[in-house]
Amino acid sequence: MGSTDFEKIKVENWLEFLLSILHSVWEFENVIDGYQKGVQASKKRSQFLSETLHPMLNSLDRQLGTDDWALGFYSVVDIVLYSAMSVISKYWGEGVLGSYKG
Repeated sequence: MGSTDFEKIKVENWLEFLLSILHSVWEFENVIDGYQKGVQASKKRSQFLSETLHPMLNSLDRQLGTDDWALGFYSVVDIVLYSAMSVISKYWGEGVLGSYKG
């Protein structure tokens, strides 16, 4: 969780961001279940991908490997990042993550 106040704040901010990605995906998946299969569901998936998921993943991708990324060592943020990417892969397929370098 970090050993200095700065590190703790950094970890907290990253956890909040990663959890917002997770919650967005879970929330969308719960909502999309209410739509019938077909054009309407496909449109909603496409809209969510372009307006929500890709912008969040782009933001994350820009930060990975920089000094702004969590801590310089393995931390809880890395675990939550792995969980978020696993959930995205489960619901959207690994291909949706293919364009990101992180």
